[in-house]
Amino acid sequence: MKKILFLFVSLFLVSCVFTEEVTFNSDKTGQLSIGFNGSEFIKMMDGMNSDEENKVVKKVDSLVVFSDILEASKDSIAQLPVKEQEELMKLKPYSLRIQMDESADLFLFEMLTDFQKIEDVSDAFKTFSKSSVFGDQRTKGAPIVTNDGVEVSYSFKGNRFERKARIKNAELFRNALDSLSESAMILNASTYKMKYNFPGKVRSVSYEGAQLSSDMKSVFIEVNYKDLTTDPEQYNFTVILEQ
Repeated sequence: MKKILFLFVSLFLVSCVFTEEVTFNSDKTGQLSIGFNGSEFIKMMDGMNSDEENKVVKKVDSLVVFSDILEASKDSIAQLPVKEQEELMKLKPYSLRIQMDESADLFLFEMLTDFQKIEDVSDAFKTFSKSSVFGDQRTKGAPIVTNDGVEVSYSFKGNRFERKARIKNAELFRNALDSLSESAMILNASTYKMKYNFPGKVRSVSYEGAQLSSDMKSVFIEVNYKDLTTDPEQYNFTVILEQ
């Protein structure tokens, strides 16, 4: 009973960290990473089970390449409606890295893709949510919370970078918020960290709470995850680079 109570309370107190990082090369190609750090949760679970004898320590270090999975599943995918096939094919450029080591209190999910233009990977968040549709146990339950009513897009033209979220379907947005209501306390205890690495120095950032690296080439923004989920448009911003 004590363990059950401890788990119930800890689920509402444990702090999870969600991350979004974009790194640009000098030609504006680059890499996008969306991740989840649940190491605090693993640490909490380890504390619950510390008195268990002969405990088996779980370790996972796996890379899922979606292009390989899509190729292996092409016959079954071909049986799906065209719209679902198109959605699944958006996963093709991505890989998913899963790392878990209970002995080191490590629990990380990271979805990665290289891009030629940042505009090509807009709305990567819903793409990530599709990762659990495959039967592979390594990808099921990836804990990224998405909202089908919201679209996130990027733009990098000239010396101007923009990250913009918009509510494109109000009904879907409201339904998604209702479904997240039971997780509100967990989301409120979680953090969303954004980092953008540019090839040149940053002149200005429109988001008031943004911080810059010492070399003025990276932008850091940290927000409450519940706030980001319930009011995504307030975190739209523009970065202007020096010419």
